[in-house]
Amino acid sequence: MLENYHFSKLITGFRGYTPPHEIVAVGKYQGKLAELCLVHGWERDRDPDYWLMTGTGKKVILGLTGLVKSIEERKDEELTIVLERNNGYGNFKGPSKDISLDEEPQLGNELLKSELDQTYNIISDLDFYYGDTKDLFDWRADQVLARFGEFGRFFNETQIIPEYNDTMTAVTVSEGCFGKCRYCPEPGKGVNFFSLDQIDEKLKRARKIVEKYHGNHLDKMSEAFANASDLLYNYHFRKNRLHIPDPIQIIKLFYQHFPEIIKMYGFVGTQTVNAADQKYLRELYLSGLNRILIGIETAHNETSRFIGKPILTEKKVNAIIKLQQAGFPKVKAIVQVGSTGKGFYSEQGKFHSSWDALKETRDFLVNVMRKDKGSLRPKDKVIISRYVPIKNTELKQLHDEAKMVLPFEDGLELEEQVRYLESEMRCALIDVEADYEVALEGRIRIKAA
Repeated sequence: MLENYHFSKLITGFRGYTPPHEIVAVGKYQGKLAELCLVHGWERDRDPDYWLMTGTGKKVILGLTGLVKSIEERKDEELTIVLERNNGYGNFKGPSKDISLDEEPQLGNELLKSELDQTYNIISDLDFYYGDTKDLFDWRADQVLARFGEFGRFFNETQIIPEYNDTMTAVTVSEGCFGKCRYCPEPGKGVNFFSLDQIDEKLKRARKIVEKYHGNHLDKMSEAFANASDLLYNYHFRKNRLHIPDPIQIIKLFYQHFPEIIKMYGFVGTQTVNAADQKYLRELYLSGLNRILIGIETAHNETSRFIGKPILTEKKVNAIIKLQQAGFPKVKAIVQVGSTGKGFYSEQGKFHSSWDALKETRDFLVNVMRKDKGSLRPKDKVIISRYVPIKNTELKQLHDEAKMVLPFEDGLELEEQVRYLESEMRCALIDVEADYEVALEGRIRIKAA
């Protein structure tokens, strides 16, 4: 069945353009052509994906570990999203026009399993150009659900893992924080520091699960996240409590258990960065922590105070510059959009427009973030977080009361602000991503577990 051609006959017909790709396998599905392509992603500023295309109008996107990310079907020029997930949690979004997966969980799981099994059956019948690639897709629905369920045990279900994807192993190294953020369901309850032995045991268990599901392709599991609200809490508090492990020890332990790591992630905070010794930050980077995330939220001081993070913009500037000078090749600043709706009233009765705050944040980012100028110099990244209200939080209550906070009338207003900031960052040659959400609540879910 293998034909000697290099470019897909189906991708262009499906989307109207042909992204850079290579054919991995070809065959038939329901008597029509089926192709599996590796789509490189650089023109979309994304990691590579596998695309399964069929002449019947089906398009499936799979990640680098062979796990399904989305399924679309086109019939009579009408496109339907059958399944979709934008992260590594394993919570799939379904065709909400046809069924409510939240109200009909059993129906949702039947749909999920049927679509996953059909996808892997199609792929198993294809002829592969490279024999060692085929077993990457040797999955079945029950395995996929079990895999996401077991990976989910590495962290608490209320925790957010930025840029979480199928190639990442996220393991919790401490729990809690000292902040008083109004949007957080558990603000300011303190930090539970795990000992180095406890973290070591967590990583051993994580390694066994990774080997269980990805044993033939461990090289694909090249990302890791040391999950903590702020890794530098360990650095500062261990000065008085030596049983608390140093962040450098933690990062080295990750590499000991996962030598495949290429991208190593961790959270830090503005205040802990500014209080840290510059030489130590350099040593932390050299230990292998090469993807640093910092929650900026906003560069508008009044908004910062209102949402419970009263940190002045100049302090945020200092923290980012300090991380850059320490050598971190990619500083990722997380910015919230929509946390105050159209705006809010201060206790003095002054109204602060969210658009004005957003434009100040835009100016801040353009001035402080390192840009992509087509060279090998480091560049930073802005991660845009759409605010999603969380039950039993003070900020959600303020949105519901619509007194101090003037909420958006619909989701289009939020998307307008997201698109504005995303566009401004791209125009300024700043790397940007707008797929991050500040909370798990609100994602449609066929829960993989």
